[in-house]
Amino acid sequence: MLATKLHHAKYLPGVVLFSLALLSPGLAGAHGFAGKRFFPATLTFDDPFAADEFDLLYNHMNDQAGDTQSVNVDSVGVEYAKTITPTIALSVATQYDWLKFADGSSSKGFNNIEIGGKFLGYVDEQSESVWSYGLNVELGGTGNHAVSEDFDVYSPTLFFGKGFGNLSSAFLRPMAVTGAIAVDLPARGNQSRNLASSFSLQYNFSYLESFVKDIGLPHVLRNSLFLIELPISTCMDEGCGGDVTGTVNPGIMLFNDIGQVTVEAPIPINNSTGNSVGVLLQLHLYLDDIFPHSIGKPIFD
Repeated sequence: MLATKLHHAKYLPGVVLFSLALLSPGLAGAHGFAGKRFFPATLTFDDPFAADEFDLLYNHMNDQAGDTQSVNVDSVGVEYAKTITPTIALSVATQYDWLKFADGSSSKGFNNIEIGGKFLGYVDEQSESVWSYGLNVELGGTGNHAVSEDFDVYSPTLFFGKGFGNLSSAFLRPMAVTGAIAVDLPARGNQSRNLASSFSLQYNFSYLESFVKDIGLPHVLRNSLFLIELPISTCMDEGCGGDVTGTVNPGIMLFNDIGQVTVEAPIPINNSTGNSVGVLLQLHLYLDDIFPHSIGKPIFD
């Protein structure tokens, strides 16, 4: 039943974007700000802040390169993050994968559970900058063996964000960059280590309207941003010769004071990644803004 739903989910992005357009236009609250700059969670990596949030992510990719043959991938991932203190958050995540191979066979099931910790390092409101660091651990053997590995993977990560609100050019001030740089370290010695570097370039129309110039954008675009993500993975071991895979993901995000919906179109950068454009669709809820006095509140203030 879930596999059938995943198959039809590729038609959902337009429906979900239309639905979010009907929501109230309130700007996001305390969630993810450095001064006037709002740093949202993107689809291929998290934002730099420690926050209470829930994330639902759908991925569809045709003809993704596999080890021996092309494979079509559909997946639905969920993640829950909980603040322990205002600067420390823990998270747990997993995803359901459905892989369809060129020979007609398929594999499906839940992937491994991932747990993570994030520590907010520094926020500079004046320069609209933030950085943090964290550790993510994929627990090998916790998922279905048909779609997951049986060894742990440790990923220390540096997160950062920088807004351009201090530029002299007014219409460049809504721009910002965010990124996450991680090293994937498998616990099994014969597995490749990878450098996972992900970046986003964002243009925030809410920032434009509120802090630069009100140009009279339509209601649906007043709390939106355009973005391009670049998730790149580079093999670090001698045997793989620096193999690189990744995508370029143009997209649009609509947000209000309870959450965001984002849709992106991942475009493979080479044949090793794939040969067709996919779909990424995210529903992300700001639990710290929705429930500031209960489940969205840090355990220790």
